[in-house]
Amino acid sequence: MLLFRVRLLGTFEVERTDQSDKLIAVPAGRLRALFSALALRPGRPVSMTEIADRLWDGEPPPGARTTIRGYIKRLRRLLDVPAEPSVISSGQHGYRLEMEPDRIDLHRFRALLVRAAAATGTDDESPLLREALALWRGPAFCDVSSESLHREVVPALLEQYYEAVQRRIECDLAAGAPTGVIAELRYLVGENPLQEGFWAQLMRALHEAGRPAEALAAYERCRVVLAENLGADPGARLRELHRSILADGPGSAVPVAKPHQLPPEVPRFVGREQELLLLDGIRSAPMVISGPPGVGKTALAARWGRRHQDRFPDGELYVDLTGLSTLEALQILLAGAGGPDRLPPDVSARSGLFRSLVRGRRMLLVLDNALSAEQVRPLLPGGAPVVLITSVDALPGPAASTGAERLELAPLTEDEASALLRELLGPRRCAVEPKGLIELVEVCSGLPLTLRVAAEHANRNPRLSLADCAAVLRSG
Repeated sequence: MLLFRVRLLGTFEVERTDQSDKLIAVPAGRLRALFSALALRPGRPVSMTEIADRLWDGEPPPGARTTIRGYIKRLRRLLDVPAEPSVISSGQHGYRLEMEPDRIDLHRFRALLVRAAAATGTDDESPLLREALALWRGPAFCDVSSESLHREVVPALLEQYYEAVQRRIECDLAAGAPTGVIAELRYLVGENPLQEGFWAQLMRALHEAGRPAEALAAYERCRVVLAENLGADPGARLRELHRSILADGPGSAVPVAKPHQLPPEVPRFVGREQELLLLDGIRSAPMVISGPPGVGKTALAARWGRRHQDRFPDGELYVDLTGLSTLEALQILLAGAGGPDRLPPDVSARSGLFRSLVRGRRMLLVLDNALSAEQVRPLLPGGAPVVLITSVDALPGPAASTGAERLELAPLTEDEASALLRELLGPRRCAVEPKGLIELVEVCSGLPLTLRVAAEHANRNPRLSLADCAAVLRSG
């Protein structure tokens, strides 16, 4: 009796196992398509009509039956041996491949899946699934030319394959081995970005491996992919898993040391009591502090934040947006918020991850030197964190879209500017040179930064009068 082994889950192979595993060279083209059509139903007749459909995709040429008979003869010459019954028999209803299904990898794969399903929850399930998946050496029918096979048979096979992969990964997760499947799942979501089952498993594996921030990042990436490709949100299973991970944290993803990133307070802060009182009323909506360069926007934000650290037990985040892209700004914020080392590559996913990490946390977020509404909008967390934005412009975009309040910071009054210079220069020097003090106040236009630069210049050059220092600034 002739013994064969047929492989269709990968490159096409027919092997004679009774002759030292000799491979039979079936030429590419319609001979392989014909044999594959018969191998789909071993031991059962396949009609001329079905064979013609596999060979010519529903458009058989004139004399197709005669051509098929010629192909059958060629296959028999390749497969049959003298004094043995033909591997391909013929009858009233078509042609039949006389071969046990267990000798064909496709049917063995399906049989193993049935056995694995019957063994669900037992120690036998995972080995059976692994044995089934090991039969795949590449894409099914990858070198068989048949449009009808690739359209009607391959998609269902591929679905069975991925279902088996998911079940095997479930076994690994149930066995407490999440780390071992993370790399595989990252590859699978890359190859199958619309299959939510793999995303869910990746989130579970990361979370169970003690990497919840990366699990939240995976959810955000999935959400973006589904929105861009399907215009849909993640399904109920993913949303519930997302909520569950958030319920466990994100405290487990947050560093033990809370972030305290506010810039140092400027020494001898003077004035701004009215503005500080106005900031005391800030709640959930962002506050945009605008004003000309050097007017003290950053100093005001830092002063207020340090006054009210008790309102922010989860810490303060700060980023200077000067020269940064939104992607780079998110990288800095995520590092401060306890984000993962490997971050999503795009703004939308990073923004979603940032929102997830700071959700419900009583924090202060200072976005300093914002250039535009487009730069700021993905950085706004929503929810509990209080947000201060400083900018030369009033940034009408965030105000319109988020209900942000505005505080336009004016230069210091003459009295406040004089008081600041007295603090910086010392009261005795200012008392000795009252006219020079007035000239310095005038030339600095009430801008705290300019006043501090002037005071530093005067302190480095004590032999210069304050009037001379004012003249130097005026000429420069």
